Amino acid sequence: MARGAWPTALVVAVGVAGCTHASPRAASTPRPTPHMATSTTVERTIAWRGTPAVVNSRPETGYTLPAPAGPSPTCRLSQLAAVPTGGGAGGTFYAHVSLHNTSSMVCSLRGRAEIELIDKTGRIFQSTGPDAQHRPIRTVVLAPNSWALIDLGGIASDVCGGDQTSTLRMSLPGQSDGRSMRFPVGEPPNPADCSGRAVGTTPHPGQLQVGPVQAIPDPQGDFLLIRQLHPQLHVPASVRAGSILRFTVDFVNANPNEGGIDTDPCPIFRMQLTPSPVGGTYLLPCTPTISLEAGAGIAFQMELTVPATAPPGPATLTWQLLEPDEPGLTTTVDIDA
Repeated sequence: MARGAWPTALVVAVGVAGCTHASPRAASTPRPTPHMATSTTVERTIAWRGTPAVVNSRPETGYTLPAPAGPSPTCRLSQLAAVPTGGGAGGTFYAHVSLHNTSSMVCSLRGRAEIELIDKTGRIFQSTGPDAQHRPIRTVVLAPNSWALIDLGGIASDVCGGDQTSTLRMSLPGQSDGRSMRFPVGEPPNPADCSGRAVGTTPHPGQLQVGPVQAIPDPQGDFLLIRQLHPQLHVPASVRAGSILRFTVDFVNANPNEGGIDTDPCPIFRMQLTPSPVGGTYLLPCTPTISLEAGAGIAFQMELTVPATAPPGPATLTWQLLEPDEPGLTTTVDIDA
């Protein structure tokens, strides 16, 4: 589920099956069987956008990748991107800091970070205190492009006065180097919520509940609703070398209830035409929010430029979701000279 202790919208993505590609991660729920080029009621067609995407690059779906066995050096701040997020109500917030290994080296983290929350006047409003939950401390090994998580709890902030937290300053476990990040907490969405008294105006040094660095499990559980849709691949029988191959991937709601695709976040897919090879990794456009009545479908237009030098004859087209990681659909297209 989404990280943090505050309510969030359900995150979903699309799943397909039918390719010889072996998924390195087992799905947590049964998948529907894909269909090839069958008729369906398509309510909408989404035009091709071609937005490039990188798998495991978003904090809301980032997770800890498998890492090689053996010792690894300690991660330095210069190797990591840090993304603080949070939410809550009543002057108490729950948050986390996502850590992303953006370097090309494997590294590891162990222990609790030193974190300070600083208000707009430069005063330290809160800082790391004892872990009241006594959570276990484990070594987290981060392969390149891998993520880890630090939970923050019991954040006190003045939602009606002038002591809003504006900055989060963090040092990694056992390290003195620090990094400051914008972290606005305490601005009420509705000024009428203020009752004339400030909440949390007294500083609470030493009371910030900072959890140890922890691994993030595979977020397959976030992608539930649209994984119940039936994917279909509609591809022309042939395409001329040097032209654009245009086809659609349709998703059909075969369930008796309404389904759809949420926008937080949109899925990532890869398509490839071999032996050319051409293709890439892209974001599936899912905004505005897509809802599907029972029996309805939605079509996503796809485009691939076939090189003029592509050899004539049969070519294999593969379309596969990578986030979440699902097997793909394949079919054959004849390339005409």
